[in-house]
Formats: sequence, C-alpha cells, structure tokens
Amino acid sequence: MRKKHFIPKYPKSIPKWGQGFSWVPCGLISIGLFLLLVGILILAVVYLLENTPSASEVASTPVDLSENSIAFSSYRNGASAIFTMKPDGANVIQVTSGAAHAFDPTWSPDGSRIAFASTLSGQLDIYVINADGNGLIRLADTPGEDRFPSWSPDSTQIVFRSSSQGKSTLWTVKVDGSGLRQLTPEEVDAEWPRWTDRQILFSSRSVDGGWWTISFISPDGSDFQQIDLGFNAYHPDLYENQIVFTGITVEGPAIYVMGTDGSDMRRIGVSEGFSPVWSPNGTQIVFVSGDTIYRMNSDGTGLTQLTASGRSPAWYR
Repeated sequence: MRKKHFIPKYPKSIPKWGQGFSWVPCGLISIGLFLLLVGILILAVVYLLENTPSASEVASTPVDLSENSIAFSSYRNGASAIFTMKPDGANVIQVTSGAAHAFDPTWSPDGSRIAFASTLSGQLDIYVINADGNGLIRLADTPGEDRFPSWSPDSTQIVFRSSSQGKSTLWTVKVDGSGLRQLTPEEVDAEWPRWTDRQILFSSRSVDGGWWTISFISPDGSDFQQIDLGFNAYHPDLYENQIVFTGITVEGPAIYVMGTDGSDMRRIGVSEGFSPVWSPNGTQIVFVSGDTIYRMNSDGTGLTQLTASGRSPAWYR
C-alpha cells in the first residue's frame, strides 16, 4: 500500500507538496530560524569571551596614534616655531609663524589651545594660541624672561617660570591675563613647572646653590616640599604616582622614574635624555636627545625616532 503524505490545511494559494515547487511547513521554518538565532548568539558569546582583553592587556594598550597630540618646538626656516604631530611622528603641522621664536608648548586640558613662550614682544613672554594657529594673545608681561608654561586642571590659570637678575621664580596668571602672582619664595630658584591635579611639580634649589631637587608646592604657595636625590633632577613630569625626570649624575644625563616620595627610583632607556613626558595612559614616554625627539615604552624598550629636529615635547592628555 502506498503511503499518503500529510498535507496541512493552509490556504489554497500555498502549493501542496509536489505541486510546482517544494514547500516547507511554516512551523519548521520557525524552528529553523530559532535554531539559527541560537547558534549565532552562541558564536557571538564565544567570540566576545575570546577577544575581550584582560586587565593587564588593557593597561598596556598603545595610545591612539591617529591624532596630532604631541606639540613641540623646532628650528625651521630661521626661527623656532611650535608644531604638532601624531605620536608616530607623522602629519607635522606648523602652529606659529613669523620671525619671532616660540618655545615650550603645553596643551590646555581640553586640547583646544596651546600656551608657549615667545620672543614676539622682544623678550620671552607667555602666549596662548588656538591649536589651529588662530587667536594669539599675550598673557603676562613680567620684567624677566618667561618660559615653561603649564595649565591648571580647570583651564583657568597658567603657571610659568620667570627669570630676572639671575633668579628664577614661579608665577601664576589667569588665562585672561589678570591675577599675576609670584608663587615660590625668594630664597628658592625654580624651573620646569607642571600643574598636576592637586599640586605644582617642578625642580628647585636654594639660591645659594646645591642640587636641583624634585619639588612640590600648592597652587596657593603653601606646602613647599623638596626631594633631594643627591644629584641634579630636571624636567619632572607626573603620571598618577610616578615621576619621570632627567637626572644628572657622574655618569651623565639619563631618564629616571620614581614614586612621588622618591622610592623605587630606576634608570630607563638611553643616556642623554632630556625633557621626558608621559603618554596619556602612562605606557610610553617622549623625550629629547640631542636635537631629536624620541618615543619609548615606559620600561625603556621600543625606542622610536619621531623627528629629525625638535625640542620641548608636550603630549596632550
């Protein structure tokens, strides 16, 4: 006896089995789609588990190389000017122009402006310019030569060094040019300030001489502290609780890293390294050797040349 096929009672417009083309019941289609979606979901979960980085992998993730986040100065066309570039050295863009020299760039916290020192007025003063090269203004006009500006975290003030009659002191000024105020005491020479979250980091020594020390001071001028390392310490920069700086010992200049209390000090990278600056995530450092800017990992490996000439790198973070 020939078996009969079961034909569900669906609308007559839907062909029966064997009439014109093959037909699959809607119930089977639903089951098939359900199983397909379940399979896709399982594959997605497996992919995410296999490709989600661990905590250590996140911490060592390279910084973004796609933006012009490093500002620097360089002698080109007869004058020192401010430039920006990507962290791999590409896409160099000139920000300042003219016959006046420009040095020591530093990014505003929102990355829209750059403060720097310039001889535009005939002596070194602090200026601010938009990152696109427009909107130039002069901030402070002190009797001395002003250099090494650094922004406050809220973008309302700038700290800088002013040098006059053989003395170097730190000053603060509001970004509208008002409120100029001396920060460090007269008995201390001060250089290379960096405004951190809570304090201002810089190098200092007694006006009577001695080692240049890693130093801290509160923005109101109180709580002045020094860490004497027994050798000269220049150009400090802070990332979280780690200070990178240039140390000058009997072996010559080199880059060092230590804790904010002076602990766990170690020498990293090549000799003859100056003006070290942390990357935004603390995994890399840019610095100057000779008249060339380099980048390296925070453990001293991965040395990469970024410029043929350049000084005073500032990495936006």
